[in-house]
Amino acid sequence: MKLKAYTEYKHSGVEWLGDVPSYWRAQRLKTAARYWVSNVDKVPSDDEMPVRLCNYTDVYYNDHISLSMPLMETTATTDEITRFGVHVGDVVITKDS
Repeated sequence: MKLKAYTEYKHSGVEWLGDVPSYWRAQRLKTAARYWVSNVDKVPSDDEMPVRLCNYTDVYYNDHISLSMPLMETTATTDEITRFGVHVGDVVITKDS
């Protein structure tokens, strides 16, 4: 399947990226999105709440994360659950586990 070409292009300003559609704006990912570095421990603790942990391999091998996936079970604090919870519509990018 061949996609329809855009009507007008411009140089992105990024050498390796080349030309992009004229209405696109190239910017660093860290300025276009919010990010968090998770410190949730994979070892369960009796004084924390049970959670399912989305690991690197879950993101790498799947196009979508869903509730029916067999994710790792562990625990997290209430604060960690609030900060690191994955919600419908989120985009998850990971560099490693």
